Amino acid sequence: MCQLDEGSQVADEIESGIKGLERRKKELEDEFESIEKRFKEQQISQDDYAKERKRIEREFIEVMDRLTQYRFQRSGITG
Repeated sequence: MCQLDEGSQVADEIESGIKGLERRKKELEDEFESIEKRFKEQQISQDDYAKERKRIEREFIEVMDRLTQYRFQRSGITG
């Protein structure tokens, strides 16, 4: 495989990773909106709300960190 093909393959993998992470980011945003609504409507307890919010926030931070890494890698390839 020539170096150009390898670079293209890496770029495709990065783009695929970015798309997957952006999808997960949106899912987490939707989950957060859902628990906010359920908590305001008193459908979940404060403890459950706090646990879910913390889980979502933790994963959101991880997703954003990985997105930043992928975008940095992409800028090095396409830059």
